[in-house]
Amino acid sequence: LQGQVLESGTDTPIEGVSVDVRLVDNGNWSSSATTDEQGNYSIANVPTGEFKVNVSPTGQNRRHFDLWDQDLSLDSDNQIVTRDFRLIPYPTGEGQIQGTIVGPTGLPIQGMNVTLSSSDSPYRNYSTTTDENGAYLFSSLVDGQFQLRTHKEGYLVSYESVTLSQEQTLLVNMSVLQVGTAKLTGFVKSGGPGQEGLAGIRVSARFNNGSSHWSGYALTASDGSYEISQVPEGEVQVQAYGDWQQDIRHYSSYDNLTLVDSAEEIFDVFLEPYPSGSGSVGGNLTVPGQSAVAIDDANVNLSCNTLDDGHYISFNSRTNDQGQFLFEDLPDARCRIRFYKEGHFSKSRRITLDSLTGDNSVVMNQQLGMIGTRTIQG
Repeated sequence: LQGQVLESGTDTPIEGVSVDVRLVDNGNWSSSATTDEQGNYSIANVPTGEFKVNVSPTGQNRRHFDLWDQDLSLDSDNQIVTRDFRLIPYPTGEGQIQGTIVGPTGLPIQGMNVTLSSSDSPYRNYSTTTDENGAYLFSSLVDGQFQLRTHKEGYLVSYESVTLSQEQTLLVNMSVLQVGTAKLTGFVKSGGPGQEGLAGIRVSARFNNGSSHWSGYALTASDGSYEISQVPEGEVQVQAYGDWQQDIRHYSSYDNLTLVDSAEEIFDVFLEPYPSGSGSVGGNLTVPGQSAVAIDDANVNLSCNTLDDGHYISFNSRTNDQGQFLFEDLPDARCRIRFYKEGHFSKSRRITLDSLTGDNSVVMNQQLGMIGTRTIQG
């Protein structure tokens, strides 16, 4: 697959555009290339099939809108397919947004990435880096609302909302903070009997003072331990929760900590276990009209509200190679069960587990249809 990326209306070649190709009926294959100074791109070893192509400018001085979900078909091997793409340029005006980025000591920062994103339609994204004087400039802008955002390793992300009117020259100077030096460590444990450590729990820490933000996370080890570095001083929100694909069976937790002159903060998290019961939900997934064809590795999610107190609980599983799934030790609850896998239609059903009526063991044999590959145009 080869071709050029050009500006619509002028056919001027555009350098630095990413051309991403994805096979529709097999999400495991994809490839990409970046255009050269003549706007040329080339992608080799492309299989046959139906594709979606995304064309997106990258890097600094981007001045064109993205082109998404372009259809492409390759029906035979060893052929060379030429496909050109044309991108619509951003509207231009006489407005400018410029300024200087300095650090905590007031010294200018060179090489700071600065992005400018429009808040109103048509949405535009510009990017640049500061020079040796910490200066940046965005020119040829039309009026509108924008958000400035800075990013560089070793510094917190900072942002500021601005409004450009009457195509003026707007001066926006920003001061950014360095990342923190504190370390957040501890264990995530079950709040139930034994208080054993929980593995695979995601612990996230977030800092936001209104103009700068930072976030970091860690997954707990087999003993439930975790460590998050470069935590800034101030109020930090800590959240601990299980991955959506894991059957953790514990509630999430939210806590606020205040770190002041701390080299290391030890914070243990205890997650309360879900209530349990004698209920079960199981079954198998197959392809419609082909009951012998099992759907393996499909996602199965069971989201419930318990009957006694209405608490929300969620369970996750995947079908085995026989298309089977099973949830056990479930409490009485009203639930929605969802089935989904790439390439198939998703499906959901509502069920009630009630041990008092004896309706707490449910068999859910379901069929998931295949998504089609045909295209309707008009």
